[in-house]
Order: sequence, then C-alpha cells, then structure tokens
Amino acid sequence: MPFITEKAKKLQKEAVLVGNKLLKHKDSFTKSGELPAGLLEILWEEGFYYGLIPRQLGGRGWGLLDLAIVLEELAPIHFSCALSLLIQSLGIILLKKDPDTTRSQNRLMRVANERKLLSFALSEDSEPGAETRAEKDEEGWRIAGRKVYVNQAREADWIITLARTGESLSLILLEKGRAGLFLGRDFARSTAQELSWSEIIFEQVPAQEQDLIGSLGQGEELCESALAQAGVLVSAMATGLLKRALSECEKKELGRGILGWERIQAEVKLNLESARTFYYTSAYGLDKGISGYEKKSLACKIFTTELVIRAMLELSVADGMGAVDQDNVFAGLFHSALLVRSLLGANSFLLENFL
Repeated sequence: MPFITEKAKKLQKEAVLVGNKLLKHKDSFTKSGELPAGLLEILWEEGFYYGLIPRQLGGRGWGLLDLAIVLEELAPIHFSCALSLLIQSLGIILLKKDPDTTRSQNRLMRVANERKLLSFALSEDSEPGAETRAEKDEEGWRIAGRKVYVNQAREADWIITLARTGESLSLILLEKGRAGLFLGRDFARSTAQELSWSEIIFEQVPAQEQDLIGSLGQGEELCESALAQAGVLVSAMATGLLKRALSECEKKELGRGILGWERIQAEVKLNLESARTFYYTSAYGLDKGISGYEKKSLACKIFTTELVIRAMLELSVADGMGAVDQDNVFAGLFHSALLVRSLLGANSFLLENFL
C-alpha cells in the first residue's frame, strides 16, 4: 500500500509506545468517570492532543491520515484515551475551519501552548423547551438550554457549543468557569468508562461576537463539514479494534476444529485490509483537499464500522457464540466497536442523508 511510508511506520510505533505507557496508569482510574490527570499529561507531553495543529502554531503538523494511523494503533490499547483524542481533534478541526484566520490561529496556539482540552456540545435534550438558544441582548447574547451526552465535558477547558441564534444555528466557544455554565448529570455506558459523558446546563451564559466560531448562522455548515472529516478517524479506530480481535483469536489459537474457520479468518483479514484501504485513501484525499472527499469520508465511516461489527460476530464463533456477551478481551473490543459505530450519528441516519 503506497500510504505505508517511513513516516507512517514511525507513527505506528510511536502510538503503540504511548498506548503502553498509558496502560501503566490503568490503576489510576477514578470513580468520578473522568480521565485521570496522569493520562491527560501523557497525551499532552507526547503531542497527541495538538497533533493536527500546524507546526508554526505550536502543533505537530499532522494531517488527518497521520492522526488516523495513530488512532488505529491506540484504540485497541486504551480505548478511552483514543476517544478523548478523537474529541479533541474534532474540536481542532472546527477551530481550523473558522474563516477568521487571526482568531483561528490565536485559538489554536492557545490550545497547544496553554493545553486547552476541547469538548463538543451538540446533542440536545429531548424535553420540550430544552433546545439551546442564544438570545440577543445589549452586550451580546445570553445562552440558555441543555446539552446531553457530551463526551469529555468534565475534563475539557473549552466547550464548543451549537446554539440556535434566531432562525439559524451558530457555533460558540465557551471557557469553563463562565457564569451560568454548569455540569449536570453523568450518563452510564458499558465502555470508555474512564471518559466523562455528561450533561451541560446553560443558564443565561453571556457570550459575545468574539466567542463565535465562523460567522453568525454558519454553525450547521461548519459542523457538517467537520463531522464528515472525522469519519476517517472513526473508521481508523474501528479498524484497529478489528485488528486486535483477529490477533487475539490467532494468539489463543481459537477456532481450531471449527468447520470453515480458515475461510472465516481469510474473509476477516480481507475485510480488515478493505477497511484500512478505504480510510487511508479517504484521509489522503481530505488532506490534499480533493473535491468530494468529505462525502467519501462519511461513506467510509458507514462502511467500515458496519464491516467491523459483522467481522467480529463472525470471529466470535471461535470462542462460542456467546463470546461477545462474556467478560473477556474479545467482548470488550466488540462493545467498543459498537460505541464507535454510534459516533458522529447512527449509520442509518447518516446513510439516509448521504443518499
């Protein structure tokens, strides 16, 4: 594959080394449902949290393909940290999309130099009247409403918030500690338990023109573009989980004696390479700015995550049909893959809009 350059090989090795370093801190897991400070420190020190920021602004100058290669290796080693890195990178993609170049660069420099961790508040509470709105006042806006299922809400320093401004949606960058911004309940999930998944409450939070990302009313456009680009990153995580599941089967010599097991393994390996090729080519196209690749990136996410779930179910026969329901490494990988499939939106919803 032409994308496996020396740089790619170095990134793969670096991601494995960092992943193993993160594993040494596994005992530091806290019951608060937040990534421990020690894990955050490693991801900052290794430059992963600012990988996508250009070098001249204090980052590592990675492209999406570079980051995807890292996420493929990191996801099966420490899934919570890989998810945190994905959320941070999605925030950076949004900041980079701000057409106000000076504002964008200043924020990116602060992320890298001041170690600002980002979160993205998108999902609305389904209760009537809970929609997050920014109402105009004499000094700017007052934001009221509630966001739910916000990844990295407790760990983050900055919250990127999608709010209704009049008839349209706008993106607003809010720093933790601003008056009226509160963290609410936490939500439970079966995987990535070390990373917070919380509610954010806005009670007349003040905001001004300089807090916008992009122009007033540009929020939906910027979000759709950023989420589409993130499709290749989600695909890379799914690919890494499948690679680890296959490796576990081979290492434990599972499946011996099962009729057709060699065929199953061969099909899974073929699917693995198909998934990797799809996300590599999609990320490469995005990095080069080739027209149409944002749509291809979304297609990549849909195809890859569905393929991985199907392949894992096929592998599960090696340890009995109940393997995905047991408390073992394979089951953990499977449930992580289910979570990955839900990222950026359900595939059924994305496919409906894609078509």
